[in-house]
Amino acid sequence: MQVITRSVIVDAPVDVVYEISNQVDRWPEMIPEYLKAEILRREGRKIWFRLTNADNMSWVSWRMLYPPLISYAERHEPLAPFTFNHLTWVYQPLPGNRSQMTWDMCFELVEDKRAEEPQWRQRMAEHTAANQEALREYIESVARKPESPAWQPVPVTGDAASATDNSVSPAGDSASRTENRRTENRRTGNTKQRARDEYR
Repeated sequence: MQVITRSVIVDAPVDVVYEISNQVDRWPEMIPEYLKAEILRREGRKIWFRLTNADNMSWVSWRMLYPPLISYAERHEPLAPFTFNHLTWVYQPLPGNRSQMTWDMCFELVEDKRAEEPQWRQRMAEHTAANQEALREYIESVARKPESPAWQPVPVTGDAASATDNSVSPAGDSASRTENRRTENRRTGNTKQRARDEYR
């Protein structure tokens, strides 16, 4: 497994950074790597979408929103050449109405490409840096123009609490253990596990 972690400081409040950066359908305006972003459907906190990059390659991913501090995504189809590709974005408010945005990506290639993972990591780290800087510049330019439509909140359909609670239907002690685990993950800030717990 390969891990890429990179942070950037954005000169804008954390709620603005979260709202703008999670408007997936506007990513082609913000990030030159993407030619097209299509929202397929929304399921409470969860967004299904299709991305097309500058090489005209497309894939479907889903993204879970936990405003204003966390979003978590996984590549879904086609999954190849990965066995998995997960991405967590964490947002931290800073003094002076600034924010830190951290992207944490972990991935693994299919077995016959496993030896190429270090080279893939290098290329993906370069893309991460370029995409983060492009997004930072976009957000900061919009933050200076509050009349912009990009300030509109990210839609989360349905009741957020019920969307989370209804996603699990255990009984008895199992329900108690599940809730205790979720509470601990929230308390300790285990962001990736929290996102997975809420999805299940």
